[in-house]
Amino acid sequence: SAFHFNQTYPPFRTLTCGPKGSIWIQPWKPVSALTKDDLPDLMAGIPVDASERFDLFNRQGEYLGVVSLPPGFFPERFRGDHLIGRWRDSLGLEFVGVLKVEGIEH
Repeated sequence: SAFHFNQTYPPFRTLTCGPKGSIWIQPWKPVSALTKDDLPDLMAGIPVDASERFDLFNRQGEYLGVVSLPPGFFPERFRGDHLIGRWRDSLGLEFVGVLKVEGIEH
């Protein structure tokens, strides 16, 4: 079967509000970084097209830098200074994970 790819995409995959009014912007993973082994995951809705890095801005819109998440961690939401997400291991099993976010200034 054939796959259809859109001609255009948004400039980023997700935009999320984080601790202390921070803004987390997740770019798309470059298509060149995807492999044919990623296709079953993409078809199942697993976000393998998401970059593991986020551009981080403070509440005033000043760029703070890049935050890299561990491979296999898919963020879902923030609760206070914690990032809750799904870990996916090498066998494809998923479980809940929590990361502590530190170092963001007002």
